[in-house]
Amino acid sequence: MINLFITSKTYNINNVSYSFICDEKNHIEYVLKGKLSNLWKFIINTKDYDLIRQYAVNNHLDNILDDFLFQLKQKELISADCKLPPKNSLNLIPAISFNSKNYPYYIKSKDNFLLKHNFIQTLQLVLNYKCSLNCRHCCNPKNMDDYFISFEQAKNIIDEAVDLGVSEVLLTGGECTLNKDFLNIAKYIKSKHLKLFIFSNGQIFYDNKDLQNEIINLYPSSVQLSLYSVNPQVHDNMTTVSGSHHKTLSVLKKFKQAGLTVGILNFQSSYNKNSYNDLMTMAESLNIGYYDACCFIYNPDNNNLDAALSEDDIVKYYTGRYPTFLDLEHKYKKFKKTDKKICKAGYSQICIEPDLSITPCMYSKYTFGNLKNTTLKEVKENVLPEFQKLYTTQNLKECFKYDYCQYCSYCLVNTCFNSGFLKKEEILCRNARAVQKTFLLHQQLKKS
Repeated sequence: MINLFITSKTYNINNVSYSFICDEKNHIEYVLKGKLSNLWKFIINTKDYDLIRQYAVNNHLDNILDDFLFQLKQKELISADCKLPPKNSLNLIPAISFNSKNYPYYIKSKDNFLLKHNFIQTLQLVLNYKCSLNCRHCCNPKNMDDYFISFEQAKNIIDEAVDLGVSEVLLTGGECTLNKDFLNIAKYIKSKHLKLFIFSNGQIFYDNKDLQNEIINLYPSSVQLSLYSVNPQVHDNMTTVSGSHHKTLSVLKKFKQAGLTVGILNFQSSYNKNSYNDLMTMAESLNIGYYDACCFIYNPDNNNLDAALSEDDIVKYYTGRYPTFLDLEHKYKKFKKTDKKICKAGYSQICIEPDLSITPCMYSKYTFGNLKNTTLKEVKENVLPEFQKLYTTQNLKECFKYDYCQYCSYCLVNTCFNSGFLKKEEILCRNARAVQKTFLLHQQLKKS
């Protein structure tokens, strides 16, 4: 009954039902509460109108049922026909259209609301470590190409995650499309009415048009493709695969043309350090998202340290990356020892690696256990509470000794790879110093 492009998750909080619904085709969110939420949940799981009618009568909703069904049909939330026309013009299903002003606020409010009630929202599935590219900055584990999450394993993981409150699943890798069960896993996620996010380099989509079309027809919430420069030579040098730029850009344009929400994922390195302005301009011209980062993840096993930006390059990046960055010091001067949690890792998100280890975030070496000998429910109930007590700014004993520490973007992945859990990491310190230098430079320019 529910249309494929509709995602939905219902939560019961203090005996009150809340349904968060998203139309991924038309980019509209809906929120239902209380009896309407319960009615929605019953409708999408039931095809028999007589059963729905009986449920409505039992819950004193029969006087609005046909109006409700009509609006669901009118808004394309369901595909089933309504037997009766609407009698009234009740605004039963309030809409929140996506736009740059209200959507970030809505998402933040929703995230905070669910986090407050201890729900894990996001499941990251690293389907495999194998990749079709060999990027110079890559931090993925080496010599582990044989590890893959199978469809049956993914199905069990997703089923259990749904019971814990998960409403969105991110498929990534390595290159997740190399997993032979990638499409079946993606389809299963959508069959559970969950939001589907895909991180990819686009190469397999370009080579497999059938797969490309299958994904378009699934209406994922977002497809993010790695693109490191508008210059094909710069991009291909960074991926070490000739022609990779053409394939990624072609798929990006194809998905956008098909109406999907797509974006560019760019990582700033020594190989493409001057790429961000041109990429942002291109993203704006294509009306797609653009996301980048320069906080380098060093994996000694990959010998990738030469890809890291220097401190001066990071200052240049921050200065050029955000035209309004220099007027937003209050947003970046945020890292305080009195804060409780550091980030979403291990709170509202968890990750499953190809070897079935359970981690707070993709690439992290910190593990909560392995699904071979534990369950997500056991981890949520017994392991996460202890982790959350530890993973706070109060426990960063080596930090907050310098003024630049307030600009830090502490990352669990960086420290787990190198210095260790809750330890000081020079790569992060370098980034924090660069942010501070950017603001100091701006202040000097203002005075002059």
